Amino acid sequence: MSDLGVIDLTMKRARHYRFRFIIKDDQTEDALSILDSEFAFYAKNELTDDDDDAVIICTTANGRILPLDIPGGQCEVTIVPGDTDELALRTHRLYVDLREVTADSDVVSVADGTLTILPVALQAIV
Repeated sequence: MSDLGVIDLTMKRARHYRFRFIIKDDQTEDALSILDSEFAFYAKNELTDDDDDAVIICTTANGRILPLDIPGGQCEVTIVPGDTDELALRTHRLYVDLREVTADSDVVSVADGTLTILPVALQAIV
């Protein structure tokens, strides 16, 4: 079982970001192999929002979560500009959850917390 605990991520709106996570055993702190694991990352306006209503959805299946080091438990979540470019120009605080679906089909929340998205005003060319 792994648990990264509470995470606090920050990014700027309409930018490309990559966040790396190392899945570790919560007892020994040793990295766990992620062989045959699938992952999903959801960023929601409210904790009670359905997964399908998340502002940002990244999964292994959609290619937005990649294993970088399978025996070392490292994966990378990619957030692209299209995930946030339609958000209003203000600070957004989203609730995030990174889940692992193990080879045994167990769904485990390995990290949760917040994602703060900062506004970026684009200067018009005149």
